[in-house]
Amino acid sequence: MNQDAAGSPAAGFLIVDKAEGPTSHDVVSAARRALGMRRIGHTGTLDPMATGVLVLMLGGATRLAPQMLGHTKVYAGEGRLGWATDTYDRTGQLLGPEAEHVVLDPLRLAEAAADLTGEILQAPPPYSARKVDGVPLYRHARGGRTVEGKTVKIHVARFDVRAAAHDRFQFTAEVSAGTYIRSLVHDLGQKLGYGAHLSALRRLKSGPFILEDALPQADLAGLGILGLKPPQFIPFHRVPLDLPVIRISPADEENLRHGRPAQPDPGPGPGARLMQARDRDDRLIALVDPDPENPGVILPRRVFAPLPDF
Repeated sequence: MNQDAAGSPAAGFLIVDKAEGPTSHDVVSAARRALGMRRIGHTGTLDPMATGVLVLMLGGATRLAPQMLGHTKVYAGEGRLGWATDTYDRTGQLLGPEAEHVVLDPLRLAEAAADLTGEILQAPPPYSARKVDGVPLYRHARGGRTVEGKTVKIHVARFDVRAAAHDRFQFTAEVSAGTYIRSLVHDLGQKLGYGAHLSALRRLKSGPFILEDALPQADLAGLGILGLKPPQFIPFHRVPLDLPVIRISPADEENLRHGRPAQPDPGPGPGARLMQARDRDDRLIALVDPDPENPGVILPRRVFAPLPDF
């Protein structure tokens, strides 16, 4: 059991609408300057050319990183057929027109997209942070070495593609964590018999965090701690987690805070695993496990310091 004593009123999650150009780390650095905090991370990288939802974890909220990094993502974007690039997006070097005349047949687009839906194996782009032999693929590529990244299993819940002007197509995609949209567009081109690359990308959603609630990146500079307010900011104890909820009483909370087992009513059901313990006001108190030897009993895995609501 680990009591999180690093709490502060600024602990929580800030939803930022990232602008085109900066890296995700640039946004983190800007937030550190604006808020005067060092302990800030994010829940999933966006490439510099991409825009949209970037969720920042502030202060003690970084303790929930393992629960945040697996979120499903939703994107809208544009691809270009007939041209491949070495990075799989418009920032890379053109590898030449692979088709002089691109025909955007709606039926073929739909069939190719359907083949890339569901549970599939995906290889990372040559220019990516995925590591081979401990070295990021982009470093291999910049050194002139052709190294193939290991394929990983991903899940594409939906990949809706529609023809746009000339050689462009637009799409929306809902994908599991770890999916490279650049690779998805590249693979679509392969199935159509053309080269293809990603020309624009916008993240609309990351888990429960949506674009409509996001703070424009340009507004970060003048934010300050007192500017952390809903809906852009979600206090630590109010953040929704993708874990089963178990309700606890004040007596249960007292036990958990002292590292003792608790026996809420109702208790965890058969087959329960990691759960989020919340009080009657829906505040996140702890992450707990069921006691395998005592049915109905929960054990504290991580207990979070009490924080005031905004």
